[in-house]
Amino acid sequence: MRDAFLRVEGVRKAYRSQKSQSPPVLVGVDLSVARGQIACVLGPSGCGKSTLLKIVAGLEPPDAGVVLVDEREVRGPGLDRGVVFQDHALFPWLSVLDNVRFAVKSRWPDWDRARVHIHSLKYLGLVGLLSVLDARPAQLSGGMRQRVGVARALAIEPKILLLDEPFGALDPRTRAGLQDELLDLCATFKQTVLLITHDVDEAILLADTIFLMHSAPAGSVVEAIPVGLARTRRAASLHRQVGYAALRHRLLDAILGATEGREPAPMPEAAGRVVPFSADTTNKEANHDKTGSDRPHYRGETS
Repeated sequence: MRDAFLRVEGVRKAYRSQKSQSPPVLVGVDLSVARGQIACVLGPSGCGKSTLLKIVAGLEPPDAGVVLVDEREVRGPGLDRGVVFQDHALFPWLSVLDNVRFAVKSRWPDWDRARVHIHSLKYLGLVGLLSVLDARPAQLSGGMRQRVGVARALAIEPKILLLDEPFGALDPRTRAGLQDELLDLCATFKQTVLLITHDVDEAILLADTIFLMHSAPAGSVVEAIPVGLARTRRAASLHRQVGYAALRHRLLDAILGATEGREPAPMPEAAGRVVPFSADTTNKEANHDKTGSDRPHYRGETS
């Protein structure tokens, strides 16, 4: 993909101990993500998904291969990449506001206190946390802590947002609400996102493209699957989307087929509407919702 904003090329990773070298976790991983696209790496536990995200974040070096963000090679952590982990990773001794202000001050050290404060409030407002600015993380629910993590990551205005199963530990209702909020925020800021998950429905809900990852014999991306569903998705109504069932069956068959050592079945014809996403194309599939409307919907548009 020549217009790719994120490029992962030939990435290989193995962990070494003092006595021996373990089998490789990642072997020859290649993927490309266009600017403004939400891409999801989907695969079973242990296939190397989180290791891949840490390499893109610059938290771990690859043994071979290269990662490029906006044509610049990743050689370590950087504020051009915002990261949200499953365990939120907030500073427990800082308030909600100070957790975000710390990140903003790190990103723009020359800003005065008032500008940092206003900028932090903007992003905390977007995730609905203005009423708990002085609370410590221990005083918040799991969903609220993840909102702080998302606000902190977005507040530094990263070129790419990296999400490592950020909603995996939440109850279904809280998770669905945060997934919908994330879609709205990404539409507002046209944010490029790389999401790690093992949840098929989460991948379909959030992604423009799903990179299917297998673990045997070592972690590798075996297929890039464009989602192609109408972009104005919501967790509660995802199952009513045209093409949802066929795509879900395709992904489950591919994952379970890899686990059992058999080839996945071909994509059912009902899912043939899917089209590749790029920075210059918009998903125009009609959203046949419960109102009966066949009007095309676009990312960020309200019904």
